[in-house]
Amino acid sequence: VRFYGISNQVETLLLVPGLLGAALLGVGLLPLVAVCVLVVVGASGLGADGGGMLVFAAGFLFLWLRLRRVALTWRNLVLAGGAAIVAGLLLVGLDAAVGGSSHVTRTIGDGPGALAGELAHRWRVSLDGYVATWQATAIITFSLLVLVWVALRRPRFATVDAVLVALAVSLLVNDSPRDVVAYGALSCAALRFWEETRPVQ
Repeated sequence: VRFYGISNQVETLLLVPGLLGAALLGVGLLPLVAVCVLVVVGASGLGADGGGMLVFAAGFLFLWLRLRRVALTWRNLVLAGGAAIVAGLLLVGLDAAVGGSSHVTRTIGDGPGALAGELAHRWRVSLDGYVATWQATAIITFSLLVLVWVALRRPRFATVDAVLVALAVSLLVNDSPRDVVAYGALSCAALRFWEETRPVQ
């Protein structure tokens, strides 16, 4: 990777095995799997991926809601989003408390203004990446269309929906849209086909 830790590409490729693995283990073990993945992704000495922590936290929380058959009302979705942010901040705080140091801990330690500035910078980089070349624009647009196609297919699967939510969050907090949507579209389509063809248990 460019510097250290988990890149946006690797983060995106880990979404399906992480979320599908948790779903296959069952809703009872899902929180434990989620905590383990979040530590690996976000800890300074391991993944050091702050955006990835939010991406995985959102995916795991949405998967948990779907598997528990909780009504997806606006209230529940807002609460789940808030819980994902709190979980991420808590893990970053614990990481910093035990001596961890990375761009994630430094940015959050600098306060809300620094965090907002970092997000604004990432959105500018993402927009620049979308229009950088006609190839990038074509790849991102086609990949987004694939993701919309996957999202509109019926019946719905909890794992597929969780990956789609995680990818949407990734586009908001990361700065490499081509990698996120291209790898995400391939992974999500493969997961969708697998879910459609696996025997009903």
